Amino acid sequence: MLAALIPRVTAIGEDKAPIKKALIKLAGDAGAQIKAAELTVAAQTIGQLKSALDRVQAAAPKVDATADTAIYAQSRLDWMATRESIETDLGKLRAALANTYKGEAIAGEIEKSYTAKVAPLMTTLDETLATKLDAATKAADAAARASLVTEAKAIMASYQAFVASNPLIADLDSNPFVPLSIQQNVSATLSRLSAAIN
Repeated sequence: MLAALIPRVTAIGEDKAPIKKALIKLAGDAGAQIKAAELTVAAQTIGQLKSALDRVQAAAPKVDATADTAIYAQSRLDWMATRESIETDLGKLRAALANTYKGEAIAGEIEKSYTAKVAPLMTTLDETLATKLDAATKAADAAARASLVTEAKAIMASYQAFVASNPLIADLDSNPFVPLSIQQNVSATLSRLSAAIN
C-alpha cells in the first residue's frame, strides 16, 4: 500500500513544496513504523497519507485544506512521539531508582512514591491533543475543522502552562540518576506545533 502511494507523493509539483514536504515526512514515518513492526500505527499513518494525497490531487480550491490536513496528521504523530519519549525516560529513571535501592527496605516505598507522583504527569500530558488533531485531519467541513483546531490550540496552551509551572517536572529533570529534559522537550514540541497549526 505504501509503495503505491510513493509515486503519487513524488509526482506533486514543486509549486506545492510545503505540502509535498509534509507528505514525504508522513511516508517516511510510515516506512519507519513498518520496519519497527508497528503495523497498526503504520496503517493509520498510511491512511492519513492516502487521504491527504486524495485531497491534494482533487480540485484546486481544496489545496490549502489539504496542506493543513497533512500538517495536522504530522503534528499528531509528533505529539505521540514526544509522549512516548517521556514515558521511555521515566521508565529509565524508575529502573535507575530500583537498581540504586535494590535490596534495601526502603525500595518498595520509593517505588510506590515514584508511581504515585509520576502517574499524574502522563495523565495530564495525555492523548487528548492527538485525538483532537486526528479529528481535524478527518473533518470534511471547513468550519468544523477550524473549531477543532481552536480546541487543539487551547489544549496545547494548557500543556505549556502545566510543564512551565509544575515543580515535579523540574525535580525530574534535575534528578541525580538519569539526565532528563522533559520540560525542554515538551515545550519545544508544543512551540513547533503551535507555529505549524493554523
